[in-house]
Amino acid sequence: MKFKDLFCGKLKYYLLLLFVGIILFFTKNYNFIVRSRELGLVISLVALFLMITPIKRIYWEWVGEKNSFVFKKGNKELSTPEKFVSDYFRRKKIKFIFEKPLKLSSGEVLKPDFYLPEFDVYVEVWGGYNNPKYYPKYWHRKKLYDENKDLIDLISLYPKEYNKNGRFNRDKLDWIFTSKLLELLKKRIR
Repeated sequence: MKFKDLFCGKLKYYLLLLFVGIILFFTKNYNFIVRSRELGLVISLVALFLMITPIKRIYWEWVGEKNSFVFKKGNKELSTPEKFVSDYFRRKKIKFIFEKPLKLSSGEVLKPDFYLPEFDVYVEVWGGYNNPKYYPKYWHRKKLYDENKDLIDLISLYPKEYNKNGRFNRDKLDWIFTSKLLELLKKRIR
């Protein structure tokens, strides 16, 4: 996003309105301007209220909460679900390695989305599992993970599990990830 994009559309008019309100607020009361402080305060508050929506839109486009957002990690591009999960790990201070190579018993090498060294667990985010173009890759990888499930501790996360009304939900992700991790840790103890 470029700096000039911040002042597009109605936002520039709201900024002008805010500026007028601030000017009125700091001018002395003259006979021709009755109660300029109060008027300036009201105009400034209205301008700030009107600016909320455009600023939120600009912020979410910049941060990338839209589905078209792509985050680069080296040469690899993260999908929106992968970005959401990586942000969750950072927020929870869970150390992770992105796409650590995993050699299977068949000799094939997979790169799960995340490896959590503290738990010795791999995390795969199946972001495109319901995309017809992704089916062959999804089923191939799923089959390899299933064949090696005794050797690999894998947590599979599907965006539909932590998606609420079309938006990713951190609380749902926290609940799902924690319960799947506890399930894996319990399995190790047995």
